[in-house]
Amino acid sequence: MSRIRVYIVDDNTLFLVAASRFLADFCGAEVIGVAQSGQEALRRIVELRPDVFLLDYNMPGMSGLEAAARIKNEKNSPAVVIVSLNASAEMRERAMLAGCDGFVSKIEFTAEIPPLIEVLAARQRGALGADDQTACRCNGD
Repeated sequence: MSRIRVYIVDDNTLFLVAASRFLADFCGAEVIGVAQSGQEALRRIVELRPDVFLLDYNMPGMSGLEAAARIKNEKNSPAVVIVSLNASAEMRERAMLAGCDGFVSKIEFTAEIPPLIEVLAARQRGALGADDQTACRCNGD
């Protein structure tokens, strides 16, 4: 069975490196690329076809929410998870309204991302029912 393919978008280089290592080493994910802007992520979506986008909420230029909304408007769009230092209920609500499949706090990244990646991988394989598919949408909420 193939590993879930993840593309990470964040303007913080240290987070990109740490998240990439963690996802590969502890979540069994294949990190197929990283970007530091929403624009770059949108340019690579067709070429790389990730299963999951991890998008920083706040980035210069195009925000993670704007990139998420554009990605989710595509036919057969990948899962999109917003990642942010500020994990307020309001920010989580905005992410869900943008069509995101989850929201993960950077502070709790190592605790929150593994179960979410597992749910998204199972969804990709078609192994979840409708109730389970929506269960991951409000991760941590």
